[in-house]
Amino acid sequence: MSETKHSFVNGKDFIDGCSFSVEWLLKSLKENDKEFQQKFGKKNVKEVNAYDISDGRGVASVVLRCTIHFIDSDETYSTILKVPGMELMIF
Repeated sequence: MSETKHSFVNGKDFIDGCSFSVEWLLKSLKENDKEFQQKFGKKNVKEVNAYDISDGRGVASVVLRCTIHFIDSDETYSTILKVPGMELMIF
């Protein structure tokens, strides 16, 4: 995993080299995160930035901070995604 930030605008894109897509992340937040549902559930997403915050300390996993940016808004929403080692893609 890289330590640089990556931007995604296509829901089919994968998040920072793992097998989870932006589409999956947004769907999961809309279905399971009450705060996201109430504040941002109806807003259109402009981009999603993700970067590794585990600093190599994750045991067979990587921890990503994902920040969601919305169209016509300065508001953002941040969440943590723990990616098990089996879900990491090797290129």
